[in-house]
Formats: sequence, structure tokens, C-alpha cells
Amino acid sequence: MNSLSRFMMATAMVGLTLTTSVSLTVNAQTISPAQLEQFKKLPKAQQEALAKQYGVDLNAVMGGAVGSAKQITTPTVVTPIAPSTSQGKAPEADVQEALKETTADKQESRNAKPPLKMFGYDLFAGAPTTFAPATDIPVPAEYIVGPGDNINLNFYGKSNTQVTLVVDRSGTINVPDLGPFQVAGLSFQELKQYLSEEVKQRTIGQNVITTLGEMRSIRIFILGEANRPGSYTVSALSTITNALFVSGGVKKTGSLRDIQLKRNGEIVGRFDLYDLMLSGDTSNDIRVLPGDVIFIPPVGRTAGISGEVKRPAIFELKDEQTFADLVQLSGGFLPTSFLPATKVNRIDTDGQRTVIDVDLTKQDNLDQTLVNGDTVRVFSILDSLEDVVSVTGHVFRPGNYAYTAGMTVSDIISDVKDLLPNADLGYALIRRETPVTREIFFEQFAMRDVLNGKAIPLAPRDKLVFFSNSGERDGLIKADIAQLRGQTRLNTPANVVTVTGPVNQPGAYPFINGMTVEKLLAAAGNLNLEAESGYAVLVRTNSARELSTETLDLQSADKLALTLQAEDTLYLFSKNQDRAETLKPIIERLQAQVTKDVANLLVTISGEVRFPGTYPYSENMSIAELVHAAGGLTEAAYLQEAEISRFETDTKSNAERVTVRVPLEYELANNQTVLKPKDNLQIQRIPEWYEKQYVTLAGEFTFPGRYLIRDGETIAEVIQRAGGFTDLAYPGATVFLRDSVAVSQRREIQRMEKMLTKQLEIAMAGKAMSSTLPVQQATPDLTKLTQIVDETAEDGLGRVAIDLVGQISGIGDPVVLFANDSIYVPRKPATVQIIGEVHMNSAHVFDSNYTLNDYLNMAGGTTTFADDSEVFVIRADGRIIKPRADWFVFNSANIQPGDTIVVPLDVNLQNNLTLWQQVTQIIYNSAVAVAAIRGL
Repeated sequence: MNSLSRFMMATAMVGLTLTTSVSLTVNAQTISPAQLEQFKKLPKAQQEALAKQYGVDLNAVMGGAVGSAKQITTPTVVTPIAPSTSQGKAPEADVQEALKETTADKQESRNAKPPLKMFGYDLFAGAPTTFAPATDIPVPAEYIVGPGDNINLNFYGKSNTQVTLVVDRSGTINVPDLGPFQVAGLSFQELKQYLSEEVKQRTIGQNVITTLGEMRSIRIFILGEANRPGSYTVSALSTITNALFVSGGVKKTGSLRDIQLKRNGEIVGRFDLYDLMLSGDTSNDIRVLPGDVIFIPPVGRTAGISGEVKRPAIFELKDEQTFADLVQLSGGFLPTSFLPATKVNRIDTDGQRTVIDVDLTKQDNLDQTLVNGDTVRVFSILDSLEDVVSVTGHVFRPGNYAYTAGMTVSDIISDVKDLLPNADLGYALIRRETPVTREIFFEQFAMRDVLNGKAIPLAPRDKLVFFSNSGERDGLIKADIAQLRGQTRLNTPANVVTVTGPVNQPGAYPFINGMTVEKLLAAAGNLNLEAESGYAVLVRTNSARELSTETLDLQSADKLALTLQAEDTLYLFSKNQDRAETLKPIIERLQAQVTKDVANLLVTISGEVRFPGTYPYSENMSIAELVHAAGGLTEAAYLQEAEISRFETDTKSNAERVTVRVPLEYELANNQTVLKPKDNLQIQRIPEWYEKQYVTLAGEFTFPGRYLIRDGETIAEVIQRAGGFTDLAYPGATVFLRDSVAVSQRREIQRMEKMLTKQLEIAMAGKAMSSTLPVQQATPDLTKLTQIVDETAEDGLGRVAIDLVGQISGIGDPVVLFANDSIYVPRKPATVQIIGEVHMNSAHVFDSNYTLNDYLNMAGGTTTFADDSEVFVIRADGRIIKPRADWFVFNSANIQPGDTIVVPLDVNLQNNLTLWQQVTQIIYNSAVAVAAIRGL
């Protein structure tokens, strides 16, 4: 019941008596005049409250939307019917179960279809629409006139007038000047003839044309398996289908084939909706009369058909008895249907599900009788082309070509113009299938051979794959590689080989019987310019999944002609790239498989080779092969002799380390000595080999620059070679940097940072800070200090304090230079820096009359947290001086240009951070050194 109906019933509940009877099913637009008048008598507040409660537009009600026969003819909007979950189990539920099958065949998935639906019931679903009878069509001659019909009379002749009369409940109309006429029960044709004759008889010179205007509504019943059974008021022009749509259609448990129209207890018509849906036949769509009953019985026998038919569905059977009848209902077979393999799912007389194979190409089988609940499944033909050859890849016209007996590659690609520019003429593939299993395998050929006249025969279903010299190849063969790997069986390797490293197209390629290393390199587009041609590693896995390796010299014709096996992997290397990362997974697998019976197939080379390390051992490996594997000898290699360290064992209880010395130059030329697994080859350095060592002199030298030094050369000697100092030089501020010192300083600073961070965490956790400096105040200081540590560690200057003047003068031990040392002599500085716990870190112009206290005062004096007793001075040359007491007031001569005065933090204020004093000195010294260098 809709909201307006509930609303009007509520008026009765507050004391109003309805004078009209209300049917069980109320049309949404029907409100009787009596109901409306009684509602208008209610107080306005109560009217608004009821309207709000039941969601009714009060203005529409008060505007006079009263029920009448005229209003009932307004087309009713049909709401789409959602699938019902409370209805009884439809026959399609049983049929769907019968369709459940499992198979591993790929063609089964090709034949998979959406679940079958009962045919025809979607007619009553879909988007909202109207299915009311049209009111602008000619009135049928057999239409029976009754109370409520409007009759239009057009008089012409002596006078022209037009009147519209309504047939009253007694079935009469009152014609002006002529009186009442009994018209109810007449057909429209009889009405026209009757009125015409009466007018002619009762008047002189007058005639009349009779038409029907707005027609009456009638009440009918829709019962049985309707979605909303009940009593309905419909237009007098309505047919069975119009009425069905008003009631929401037929349930899936209801019959579409035997809809009955009953009148006065007798069946006066039967309507088969399949006639309407399959052939558009409406001859049995009878017009309803007042009091008619449309009855929908339960669905009858059903059978389903799925697969390669035009209309797969579950059909209700009426007169259909055979498979041929079911096929006709489905619209017939599709061209892709494979009728000999048709299957029928059936419930036998014992209630068991069974499957019957039927060949529907035979008429006898088509004439077999259907059983209620049968489901026929029509499979498709194989989704493959048979007598064709396909072409893909780097060609102008890819696609399928008809196969003919004796066809060769040149019949399809006969000219280089058939290929796209930059085609690879040295490598192309033919993918071929075995006839029975349809497993794939490949053949390799060179297109240049075809262009030179070589005939390469083809077979049905072959696929030709052409490649570009520059484009990626993975996309063209990726699916085939996956299929080859999927064809692998137990203890049978996949027919795939792989090449990695500096080739133009690294990746996996189909393995072909008789394939060589050279052909695999051709498949991968050959080596690129960075490739090391003297060393490659072929990795092979046997049936026990054990790894073995072979070292290859790709410059050797014998190695290039080496025959590959399925699942081989070829590892290539760049000339100037370390091999350790590439070989790491191979070495790990070789180490993992070592047992008492499986040897450790690794060898090691160290010393004067480009890439020392551990390498896979191959059978009969020579010293030259291992040297090639390590990238060759360095310039300092000692060719007279090399040393092999070998671990000898009798495999039982005795083992010893053996050293073998071999003439290296002879071995490289003659391959006399064969290495063994676990050998270590040591390539020695030429005695007293001299590596070029350079130092840098910058700043105020006569000839600054980069100087080559000899072992043991001193600072004074190099400065003499550089022409000494200029007149502006200030040796007292020399900066001397050394790499080894920088490394040590960086390591020490990082260690201090870790210790400081740990102290900070302990202090914060235990809140053990002194009351003199609360935790909240100490935390920022600690954070700042760790930031200084990080910054200093980044620079890691490696400064060494030195008395350069003393070195030149021969005072003290001479300082020997090492490779990459740097000496910077600036001009004489004119400032003194003050940093640390002063109010303003700053630099001031040097004045020989100023004492230490004078400079501190110029920086604003020391702060509360300064440790005045630990003030120190960093000389411009890096030395740290602890000033005496007289420096502060009396002695001004001790402060020199370029000095840095450092006022440290009073670490005694931090009771629980005993590390601070050590860290402060290191960090401040390092920070000042950095600042000093940057300021020069």
C-alpha cells in the first residue's frame, strides 16, 4: 500500500467514516471525493501532521486530486521488478546445479558461459517505463460501451452542434431534444448505427457522427504467480499484457506459456508470451472486460540449453518435445558450434544426475524426447586456426597466411622490403607444435640465408617471429617462454636458455636442439662494446639439480661452437666492471651443494690482477683462464713466478696445505698447469715496484702545483723544488692535510658520537642531570653538540699540526711525505677568532698590544657556563697551546695573528656526563680547524 493510501486510511482512524469501500489494492492516484471532503474538515494542524507522517504532498491533495473514473485512465508508471529472494525455488536453480562441471581442458574455459537464466522474465524488469494502453488510437468496432464512457455526438445538416455525453450507471445517455437512449452493452459499431438511425427518424434534415471520447476504467483481477496479485483498475482498452505489466509481471515460478483469461468462471482465452517475444504475435493478446480474471499457473516443464546457440537460456516447454524443438526455441546453433560433442545433463528416473553424450549432427538424436530438467550444452569448435601460418614481429604485414603444401619461408617473406627497417637478418624463429600434444618447440634460422635462396620448409600452424636489431625482444617471445617453462615435467628441464650481461638483448630465449653459444649470442643481438670477450661463464644444472660451470673464451671458435643444453645460462661481463656481484649467486649455490661426494668447485686468485676474488672452477681450468676471469694482470704483476696454494687430502683422515710455484709468463703462453678445485693463485708484485705518488702545494709558494715525489722525500725537499715561499707567505699558518689522518679522525669522531648519544639516552631516561643545569636545559646543548659532531665528521679534514719554519730550518726530525698529502701556506692573517662559551663568537683585527683578556672582552666576555680555567689557543698551524696566567693580563706577545681562542663548556656542570670534557675538546678543536681552513 502506497503512502497516499496509508495517509487516507489514517483519516479514518481519527474518527472519520469512509462512505466508499476501499479495495485491498489501492491505486496510487485514487482518492474518493467523500474521503477528500472528510479530510478537509480536519483542523489544519492535523492535516499537516498526517501529510508529513505519510509523506504526502498536502498541496496536491487540497488541490482537488480526487478519484474519478477519468483519472484512473492515467498511465501507470511501472516500477522495475528486482529479483525476489523470498519466492519459491525456480526451476533454473536445479538446472544451474546440473551445469556444474570441472575439467582441466583449456577449451572448457573457452566454453564457459554466464549462468543460464529463465527465458522471458526480463520482459518485466528494466528501466522504469509505462505500459499503459494508448488512448490516441482508433476505437475498435467491437468495443463494448458501458457506464463511464464519453460519447461525442457531432450533429450536422439543418444545424451543426456538438455534445459530449457520459453513459450513466443505468447505461443510458440523455441526448438534448431527443431524450434518453439505452446504449450500455452495445458495441461501438452498433452504437454508431443505432444513434444514426434514431436521429434520422426523429429529426428532419439532421445526421450525426458518433465517436468515443475518454473511456471508462474497468476493474479486473490478476491472480496466480504474479509478482503483485490482486484487484486492479485499468483502462477499458487494456489487453492481457497491459494488465500483466500493471501487476509487475510474472514470477519466475509462474508460467509464461499458459496465461489464462477467465470470464464468468470460464476460460475465454489463453496467451503464450513466447508468441509475443519470439515471433511478435499478439493475436491472442485479448482485450479484458470488467470483472475478468487473469490467472498465471505455475511454470510447466523446463529444459535449458547453453553454449554455442543464439539464445542460451532455460525455456518452458509447451508443445515442444524434442531436442530439435529446444534448439528452435534457442534461435539455432552458432557457426562456432561443435555438435558431435554435445552433452546433456539429466536427472534419471532414480533421481541421480547423469551426463549423456549426444551427436546433434544426426537427425535421430535431434528427434529424441526431452526430459523435464534437461540441460543441453553445445560446445564450440577449437579456438585455433589449422591450415595457417602466422607472422609476427618486425615485418610490414603481420598476420595469418593460408598454408599450402610445400610452403617455405620465402613464400611469405621473399624480399627485405617485406621487413621493417633495421631488421635482424641473423636471427629469426619458427614456433612449431607437436601434432598430438600441441606442445611447442622452436627452430632458429637466419633471414639472410632465405634471401640468398635457402628453402626453409613450413608446416601448418607455424609462427614466424622476426626481430629488430635495436628493439626489445622480450615482448615478442615472453608468452612462448612462459609456455615452454609450463611444459616442464619432472626431471625434464625447460627448453629455455638465458644470457645475461653486456649483450644487446639479454634475457631468456627458446632452446633449440643443436644450439651453440654462438647462436645464443646471435639471438641476444651479439656482444656490445663493453663486453669482455675473453671470459664468460656457462652455468648448467643436471638432473639432480646440481650446478656445474664452464669457463669460456668467446674469442675461441671451439668455445663458440660449444653445444648448449636446456636451462643453460650464459653469464657475460663488462671489461671494466668487478665480477663479484654477478658471480655471487653462482658461488653461493656452488658452496651450498658441497658435500663429501660433491667437490667445492671454486678457485681464488689474489694479488696483482684487476679483479681479485673467488671464481667458479671449470674442468681442466688453466692459470691463463683464471687470470682472464680476474680481468687480466695489473702493470705491477711479477711474471717470473706465481704461487699456487693447494689443499691436498686423501679423502679419509690426512690433509695438508701444499704450495706450488709456477713460471707465470710461461703458463700464460702454454697452459701447462691445470688448476684444481679450491686452489688459490697468488700473483705477486714486482719487487720495489714504484707507484707514482703526488703531493699538492698550494698558496704562497713560488711554484705551487702538483709534484711527483719519490719514496722518502721530505717536506723541505719538495718546498725547495717549488722555489720556496713568496714574500707574502706566512708559514706559521700552514695547513698540512693527510688522508690517513682524515680517516682516523673521522672514525674517532663517529665513535665519540655514538658514546655521546648513549650518554644522552641514559641521562634523559634517569633524569640524572644536575639541578644546576636541568634536563630541559641540557637537552638542547647535547643535541647541538651531536650536530657539531656530524658536521665535523663530514669534513674529516685530516689536518696535521706542523712547524713548517722548523722543517725548513732543519730543526727537529724531517717529515716524510706520502701520496696525496696537501700543503697550503696562506698569506699572513690579520685577525684573531674567539669561539666557544663567549657571548659573541667573532673575529677581531689583530693588535700586538692586546692581551688574552682584551680579546675575550671584545667577544662580550665568557658566559655562565664557561670553564675559564680551560681556555686554550689554537695556533694558525694547528697546534693547541694552554695559556699561562700572565697571558690574560700582562703578556700580549703570546697571541699571534691567525690564532683562535677557544672557551670550552664547564663540563663539571653536567654531573652524569663525564664524557663531555673529552668530547668538547675534540669537537671544538676539530670545528676550529674546519673554520680556520675555510677562512684562509
